[in-house]
Amino acid sequence: MEPVSILLATVAIAVYAAHRAEQMSEKARRGPVTLPELLAATTVDDCATVQVLAVHVLNSSLNRQLLGNRLKVRVKYGEPGVSIHCDTAEAVASAPAPSPAARYAYRLDRVQSEHHVKANFGTTCIFLGQRYTENLLRFRVMKHGLLGRTVAKAELRVSALNMLGAWSEYKMQLEGTSLKGSQIFGQLDIALETRVMPKGELRQYLSLLGAQQQQEAFLMGILPVTEGEVTQHEASSSADDEAVVKGQFITAPPKVRRFLGCISCGRQEASEA
Repeated sequence: MEPVSILLATVAIAVYAAHRAEQMSEKARRGPVTLPELLAATTVDDCATVQVLAVHVLNSSLNRQLLGNRLKVRVKYGEPGVSIHCDTAEAVASAPAPSPAARYAYRLDRVQSEHHVKANFGTTCIFLGQRYTENLLRFRVMKHGLLGRTVAKAELRVSALNMLGAWSEYKMQLEGTSLKGSQIFGQLDIALETRVMPKGELRQYLSLLGAQQQQEAFLMGILPVTEGEVTQHEASSSADDEAVVKGQFITAPPKVRRFLGCISCGRQEASEA
């Protein structure tokens, strides 16, 4: 190798090493910015309190031209250039089921179904929350594929999480990304939930809820809640027999299970039983 080439290569390596050292120093200074980083950080004690933001991506009503497409929503948390993101599970855009009154108002039902399709994402993205600053959330509806082309978008700016209610629901108006200009492309229903808890307890909850780690957040499905009845019958005459607990499963309409809520309730009910 020529001396000039060796010199250039050495300088390039030195510049890269200096840049990486600067990045690592900056990262160490600011501390963890994602939930996976925080849970893995040995410098943060399990007793340290953690602010969590759960973004529940629910249903959507979209332009009819997306019928049959496999879609996902990318949730971006933070200002452009410094945001972190989480991708929901995929959903297929399908025509809404006819209402019970469709046979009596067929024309109206047909007009509505000709303009909109439904996609139920049913996913919760769990981020490390920014407690004392405004929070920007950006939503991108993306088609399935290697490039993941964005077809609609929306933004939501909320107050600092310590000023936000524990549960807030929003209906986001989606704008198309066509070059023809902005147009209303549909609606996305979301809910925001905030919690503050010790790091060790948060790790346990995420495990119990089956949350899956993404690169910058955690992801889990929104599970329906079923109603039921549990009764305890007297034990048999034998003193060694334990009480028998029998339950009756009752089918109930799907309900959104709030993040961490049912686990706490379950523990309380178990302790009272």
